[in-house]
Amino acid sequence: MSETRERILDAYERILIAQGERAATLEAVAEAADLSKGGLLYHFGSKAALVEGLMGRLRTLAARDVERMGHDARGAIDYFLRSSIITAQATEQTFLAAQTLVLAGDGAAAEAVLSTEREWLRALEERTGDPVLAKIVLLVGDGLYFGSSLVLAAEAAGAGTDEDGVPARTSILPDDTRLAEILETLLSARKA
Repeated sequence: MSETRERILDAYERILIAQGERAATLEAVAEAADLSKGGLLYHFGSKAALVEGLMGRLRTLAARDVERMGHDARGAIDYFLRSSIITAQATEQTFLAAQTLVLAGDGAAAEAVLSTEREWLRALEERTGDPVLAKIVLLVGDGLYFGSSLVLAAEAAGAGTDEDGVPARTSILPDDTRLAEILETLLSARKA
């Protein structure tokens, strides 16, 4: 994909995440990408083409993520849980932007997000050999994703600590591998 197309998709993601689907007009995306509207339309001929471009990016990044999951030294479960916590990496940003479109009722985005979830589940099933545990890991990952999105929103709003003054990131999100160890233990017990 060309550098200009990537810059357009980056701008589209930023607007979707920060301001929502309604703010992500072709004009706003063009301005954020430092292009004319005609320049944007040269690369993406319509809003639907822009959505499809973003969903193509999501599919590409998700495929890379599944590949990394299979080669991570700490294992698929540990990798998936670590990668479920939002840290502003490319896959997370694209997934978050896609979810914004899903919440706005975009069917193409909904299919792409569901397809991504199915790919992660399939990869977890392959790596664990246990479809039930794979689903549990997926759901725990979804919980970590949701929890980290709440933490980021709280931090952005200036409310980054709990009632005891403990940083929300510390109190909500695990920062060790204990969760992955517990799930690996469950996998071992189910295989025994």
